[in-house]
Amino acid sequence: MAVGQDAAAGAGLREPRVSVLMPMRNPGRFIEQAVGSVLSQGCAELELLVIDDGSTDGSRAFVDGLADPRVRVIDGPRSGISACMNRGLESARGAVVMRCDSDDAYPPGRILAQLDFLQRHPDHVAVCGPFSWMNPAGEHVGSPKVEPQAA
Repeated sequence: MAVGQDAAAGAGLREPRVSVLMPMRNPGRFIEQAVGSVLSQGCAELELLVIDDGSTDGSRAFVDGLADPRVRVIDGPRSGISACMNRGLESARGAVVMRCDSDDAYPPGRILAQLDFLQRHPDHVAVCGPFSWMNPAGEHVGSPKVEPQAA
């Protein structure tokens, strides 16, 4: 399937192209936005692995209640974020692995743009994008200065 192809066209695929790992421990109200930002990417060949490291704030119940076959919840080892990421890597089925923390949000089009970059640059094995900081109310408070690089 070509990068950027309609999400509905690939809905019947069994193996995802992209696995997004989301370590989680008590993200509170941020979990809904984080999950939504990944699932709304327009990439049909996607799985979202939420690795729960012992949440007690109701976030596990929220994710368990999602009726989206792209979402899998994995019990974390309750040993911190690094151990959660390792558990997620063990379970990931996609050829491309991405990370989104449970209190982060992907901007629209991120996954397809990064897949497109990797497809056009086969000599690259990793890609990252800029980010911004938000306060607890979810308001943008700043971004690091990033010098543009030639693609």
